[in-house]
Amino acid sequence: MIPVQSSNIKEIGFDAVKQRLFLTMKNSKTVYVYANFLESMFNAFLESESKGKFFLNEIKGKFSYEKFPTEK
Repeated sequence: MIPVQSSNIKEIGFDAVKQRLFLTMKNSKTVYVYANFLESMFNAFLESESKGKFFLNEIKGKFSYEKFPTEK
């Protein structure tokens, strides 16, 4: 997982083999795992100036996801 500068998103990660995005929100004990996520989209997310805006405009409601409790 990669820590990111964001007021809402704590960290993101990517599994290139399974094409999954991992996302943890600040003040949350849940990992969101988004399916069928392309590496090019992950790189655009990582490089975006505003992670929150990118998430709202490009990810939320457009990819199926599952939630898992974190160990932290």
